This record gives sequence, structure tokens and C-alpha cells, in this order.
Amino acid sequence: MDIFSFVGELGSTLLTVTLPVFVLLFLVLLLEEKGMLAADRILERHPRLGPLLGALLSAIPGCTGGIVVSRLYLTGGATPATLLAAHLATMGDASFVLWAGRPLTALGLTLAAAFVGTVVGSLLSRYARTALAPPPQCRLDEEEGTLPLWAATVWIVLLAATLLVSRLGKLPLLVTLALFVVATVLSVRLRSPLLLFAKPPWRAAFVQSVADASEITLWVLVGDLIFLLGNALTHERLGHFLAGNSLLVVAASAAVGMIPGCGPQIVVARLYTAGQLPFAALLANTISQHGDALFPLLHTSRRQAGILTLLGAGVGLVAGLLYAAAVHL
Repeated sequence: MDIFSFVGELGSTLLTVTLPVFVLLFLVLLLEEKGMLAADRILERHPRLGPLLGALLSAIPGCTGGIVVSRLYLTGGATPATLLAAHLATMGDASFVLWAGRPLTALGLTLAAAFVGTVVGSLLSRYARTALAPPPQCRLDEEEGTLPLWAATVWIVLLAATLLVSRLGKLPLLVTLALFVVATVLSVRLRSPLLLFAKPPWRAAFVQSVADASEITLWVLVGDLIFLLGNALTHERLGHFLAGNSLLVVAASAAVGMIPGCGPQIVVARLYTAGQLPFAALLANTISQHGDALFPLLHTSRRQAGILTLLGAGVGLVAGLLYAAAVHL
């Protein structure tokens, strides 16, 4: 693959992933800023429906629902069964990649993950009550990172410029894409935990959506680069392996889901939307992963975080293998 073909692949990624992801993020964050997705209030008002509500809150695209349930659990506002259901159902920021590339699949996967989370959380409620008992005292001092307004504006301008010149000559696309990639890396590096000025909801949603979209884009580009180079170096064998070895790929995808954070899960979602990974592997990874919702637990209660990680990987592996077996019957 020559440099211009590779640049063309990256340019199409911006149109099919980055732009839709930014729009989806902006809409979800705007609803959150306006108080229309008050997940904590919903869960506190209906504690008896904990597993169902926890799973439904985690079905909201992104990590917000899972993070809220984790924090409520640490402060006594959510039961261990609710926590388990929410972590099994969460799709993290990989959900935006799926909604942008395969919306019908994203809808079905969201419902499936919410169903699995609700059922398993309810069935294991007695076990979760003892194994996932929250620590007696928890102090939450995390602050969500954001970007300066000027950096967010530069990023969106360069994204628009790259999309506009993508229909022109190859050299302008190469130059503008390089500038955009540099701006994306800088956006990830410039994230600050402090809000230096008050913002109306639309501006807060804009800045945070750029911050999150830039990080998602960076992981997508890294994943595409690794796959393209790996496929070229193995003479197309990597692509055949991912598409053909269902059992191994499902197990590997479930194992990747054990890694905290959304980055590796975004790569898995991107491989699926690009047609390079079977759905069984995506299902295993989706149920296994916890997105950023695991970080509050890693900071305060590593034992519970470890138990959740192992439970998620086990349930995800079983779900993926059952789907793969059903398809091959």
C-alpha cells in the first residue's frame, strides 16, 4: 500500500467515524449538561429496580452511566448487583464508533448487553452482595478532563478543512490530514482537569465532545495503522486470522475487554465496523469491557475492581462462544 492509498484510508475514517462520533457525543453531552440524563436521581428514586436501571443507565452511549453507577456504589447509593449489571451492560466510548458505522448493530448490541447485565446482575445478586461489598469509607476526588476553548476550535476547524479538501488533490489532503492528526494528538495532551471559566451548556458540550472525539479518533487511527501494517507484513494473513478463527478471536476479544479504559475497546469496535472482526468477538468484548467506569473502583477498591473484571470477562467469553456456536449450527 502506497502513502496516498494509506492517506485515503485515513481520510475516509474521518468522514465515517470522526464526524459522526463528534455529532453523537455533542448531542449526548448537551442532554447531560441540560440535566436531561440525570442518571443518579433515577437510580436513587427506584432502588428496588437496581439491576435493570443500572443496565439501562449504562446503555447510554459513552461511559457516563457506568461511571455514575460506580460512584453511587462507592457512596452507598447503588447495590453490588446494580454495579455488576451496569458494568456488564456498559459499552464505553466504543459505542460511538458502532453508532457511527453500524447503527442497527449498535442498537441490537446495546439491547443485548443491557439484557445480559440485568439477568446476570439479578441472578448473582446474593453473590454480589458479599463478593462486591463496598469498602466502608470512600473518597472520590476525580475530576474529568477538558480542553481549552481555543484548542477545541482549532480541532474542529482542521476537521472541517480536511473533509473539504478530501475531494481535491492528494497533496492538500496529505498536508491537512497531517495537521489534523497533530491537532488530535495535542488535544489529547492538552486535556486539563480544571474548568477555568463558566460555560453555558452548549459550550461545555462542545469542548468536552471535542476532547472525547479527539481521543476516540486517535485510537481509531492507531488501530487502523496497526491493522494495515500488520496485514501488509503478514501478507494478508492477519485479516484472514481475525475473520476465520472464531474461537481464538472471541477469547482474545474477551481478554482485551479486561483492559481498563476505552482505548483498546475502540480498536475492537473499529475492526468490526471495518468488516475485519466477527460479531461474536465484538459481543464478547462488549460484555467483558468496563470502559472508564472501572477507574473509580481502581482508585478506591481494587479487590472489587478485580472481581468485576473477571466476572465481565467470563460472561463475555460465554456469550461470544454461544453466539459463535449458534451461527455455526
